[in-house]
Amino acid sequence: EVRHAGGGIHCEFGGTVTLSGCTIVNNQVRFRTGGGVCLRYADGVLSHCLIAQNQSNEGGAGVFLVQSETLIRNCTIVDNADSRWGGGVHFSLGKLSLMDSVLWGNRAPEGPQIIVYSWNGMYDAPWGFVRLTGVVDVLACDIQGGQSAILVSGDPHCLELNWREDNIDADPFFANPYHSDPPNETPGRPIRSLGGPPAIAPWDYHLKSQGGRWDLESKSWIQDDVTSPCIDAGDPNSPIGYEPFPNGGVVNMGAYGGTAEASKSYFGEPVCETVIAGDLNGDCIVDFEDFKILALHWMTGVPVPPSPPDPEPKPITPR
Repeated sequence: EVRHAGGGIHCEFGGTVTLSGCTIVNNQVRFRTGGGVCLRYADGVLSHCLIAQNQSNEGGAGVFLVQSETLIRNCTIVDNADSRWGGGVHFSLGKLSLMDSVLWGNRAPEGPQIIVYSWNGMYDAPWGFVRLTGVVDVLACDIQGGQSAILVSGDPHCLELNWREDNIDADPFFANPYHSDPPNETPGRPIRSLGGPPAIAPWDYHLKSQGGRWDLESKSWIQDDVTSPCIDAGDPNSPIGYEPFPNGGVVNMGAYGGTAEASKSYFGEPVCETVIAGDLNGDCIVDFEDFKILALHWMTGVPVPPSPPDPEPKPITPR
């Protein structure tokens, strides 16, 4: 717990913060902003992160961004609570890109999932006056409440909001989400301590799947009676990474998408468990769906780093 900003991660005035595969859970900011992550005048790249159950008192219980260019990709931002606004994400000025992520169950009196402050004014930068603007791109995300869940405060003409059609508003079917009581909503007063989750957490934000889900308790793959709509719902151009077979050839939304713990695709009974050459999506059939995936990723890949130069031969010194 901290008093003013950034209960989990805090960076101000320059630099770029890169977080990958992080779990930022149960942090508190007693009086101000950014219960989980706070970036002020600093840029960030957040990928495959679980940001959950954090609390703040003046905005951005999950993530708080001011004058920042930040990419949030394959993150699960859930069950965060602010006593005023922006339970999930608070953003103002700069550029925010949300991709392949899930924002669900965050709480605040205003803008429980996302609040965007759009300023109408000019900034006296060293190179001249710059208009204060903001850009928000939302691609292949599951956001509770849909586009209407993005609360724009201020002048909407100074905000460029790009909402792609592949975003969804559907229950992600987490294995076992954790829900705490809401914080004190009285403005100007600190949040009360909620105690947080137990040391051995029963909560689990893996996506349920009839094809198979990694179970934290048993450390094994189990099958559920429902399948999350977030499975195979990410950006088709995003890499599927280490997702186990069958993976549908499309990355899952959320923190575990693109990882070895990604929930498996389900194409109906019986579950496909045989690897067939050419079956890219794992439905036990080689068809045009596999060809479409191949064509989409044709000639793409991870660049191979150049080989180090050969060492120069040492001169032979005559004796």
